[in-house]
Amino acid sequence: MIGAGGLRAAFRRFANVCANDVRGAWEVVRARRRAFASALAVFVLLTLLAFTQDRAVDEWVLAHRADFPAPGRAAHYLRWWGRGHDTIFFVLLLLLWSALRRDGRWARYARACALAMIVAGIAINVVRVGSGRPRPRANLPDRWRGPTLIYAHQSFPSGHTSASFASAACMVMAAPPLGVAALASAAGVGWSSIYSRAHHLSDVVAGVGAGSLIGAAFGLAARRRAVGRAPPAQHDPRGVA
Repeated sequence: MIGAGGLRAAFRRFANVCANDVRGAWEVVRARRRAFASALAVFVLLTLLAFTQDRAVDEWVLAHRADFPAPGRAAHYLRWWGRGHDTIFFVLLLLLWSALRRDGRWARYARACALAMIVAGIAINVVRVGSGRPRPRANLPDRWRGPTLIYAHQSFPSGHTSASFASAACMVMAAPPLGVAALASAAGVGWSSIYSRAHHLSDVVAGVGAGSLIGAAFGLAARRRAVGRAPPAQHDPRGVA
């Protein structure tokens, strides 16, 4: 049985590993700052354009949602799926594959995806608590009310969308085949946020941008570490690989 000292030591080791992953993601951003800055500028522009369509999109949803009950039920379940259950599912798949292949790289990818989701969730929740934008279903004037802990006034950006896209973007960089499925799942989460009137279109676009950039940083860092730790290729002394 592991004692309290052993548990503390294990926790410290795990915390150090996670801290190294976060530093690695930050190093990737610094090394590719022009690419990340350009992508950020694109998402800021898309978010500003989405602001001009927020009312029209919400009015369409409000007018037609009663005519299509099946998508409404799907949006309800996708909202639940986007509360971290999607990330847990894909992370478990990566861990299972790591165990089957006896390859620790996939476990590192799983950890990176989980960390990307956590970092995105923390960052976005700080922003939306500070923005104080009412959710569409709150039926309040759309304006920035400042810092608030009222859930109905925490619309911008979408936390579900950013967390889902953070883990999905990380998987695209580290494990592309699984990443495609994760991206499709994240897109469904974003759609459900609009259809359920939990978020405006611009909230979701901003969440996609923030989550994707955070996830890409963690995914690139995990892939770089995996390649750096890969065993060197064995070459035949006669020159034949």
